[in-house]
Amino acid sequence: ELQMRYSEGPCVEAAVDELIVRSDDLRTERRWPMYSAAAAALGVRSALSFKLYTSSQTAGALNLFALEPGAFDAEAETIGAVLAAHAAAAIIASRQSEQLESALSTRDRIGQAKGIIKLSIGEKPSVSGDLGTMKFQLQSAVKIDPQRELFAFTRWVTGGASVLRCVCH
Repeated sequence: ELQMRYSEGPCVEAAVDELIVRSDDLRTERRWPMYSAAAAALGVRSALSFKLYTSSQTAGALNLFALEPGAFDAEAETIGAVLAAHAAAAIIASRQSEQLESALSTRDRIGQAKGIIKLSIGEKPSVSGDLGTMKFQLQSAVKIDPQRELFAFTRWVTGGASVLRCVCH
């Protein structure tokens, strides 16, 4: 929160410029005067930040803080860099998965909307859509015209093929 407020600090520097940023004592740190004074006032003495990145994207920064000055050394940097690489890969993969799910959901909604429009103007919906879209179109058509037999409607949607069998009570 302090780094965001002051737009400076080890996290900001790691996310934007450097791969690894270390401060052994925030009480004497000169790179980020406002952040360092505020963090030191809270008792934070040491900071170690790592850029979270892959070859093509930056996902932010991983931050470690300590209440003792000089808490981090070269070994901590090495271990932290390995951890940061794994964390970056996981974060970016998660973002890509969310984007894919969103794109598929949007695609389905567009297909459903097209089916509803076709039904509302009396056209036969496309059978080339996926089963989820056809199921929605079937449900929508039954709701639009409850007197229509579901089996007859499925034959109409599939161009007369008997691929869907429904039992209605």
